Amino acid sequence: MSKTLNEYRQLVHFLGQTLGKDYEIVLHWKSERNSFYIAAIEHSYISGRNMNSPITGFALQLVQDKVYLQKDYVTQYFATTDDNRKIQGSTYFIKDGADGICGLLCINFDTSRYVNLANEVLRMTGVDMPSVNHLIQPNDGETDAVATLSEPVAAAKPAEALHADVEAIINSSIDPQLLQPGVVMTPETRVQIVQELSDKGVFQIKGVMPHVAKVLGVSEPSVYRYLRMIDKP
Repeated sequence: MSKTLNEYRQLVHFLGQTLGKDYEIVLHWKSERNSFYIAAIEHSYISGRNMNSPITGFALQLVQDKVYLQKDYVTQYFATTDDNRKIQGSTYFIKDGADGICGLLCINFDTSRYVNLANEVLRMTGVDMPSVNHLIQPNDGETDAVATLSEPVAAAKPAEALHADVEAIINSSIDPQLLQPGVVMTPETRVQIVQELSDKGVFQIKGVMPHVAKVLGVSEPSVYRYLRMIDKP
């Protein structure tokens, strides 16, 4: 175990104890094979993830787009859990030299307890709830802090989905119509899907290959063959 990784693992535990039970702290680390895995996590009940869960599609996109070359961190973006709770997320890039990255430190704040408490207090005062909820839940016309990363993102639309398993993140990256029962994928369609997954950095998730093969209904060697096909000039 590298000294740097061990230090950041200790930092995860420290932040978990310091910030409290409404904050999930996640350390994503890049392996020697350039795939990302969860190296440490505190208060995982917030998202339902564990040490075997994948890095999120949003975090992968940040790495794929090399946002870390322009920013040291991104803050206060909107995320959702698998049970549709709204989470406020922030990510700090752990850089390896001038142009590399070795990990991401993510802090996810579950605001639901405070929103429910505020609503209860306001109900007791008789304040008109719809107008107050508008202040708590931004509308479609407002933008969040992630909008500057590429194109504007509506605050009411989550920038990140905190999936607990690898197949969920794969499925979220594929056209839902192709995943319907009875749909037969052609080899060309599978190559196109592999291209899209590659563009989104999905193959940087540790242990993702058998899951991609299962979703596509092919063997792992076939997925590797598709990857070689899209890598050809």
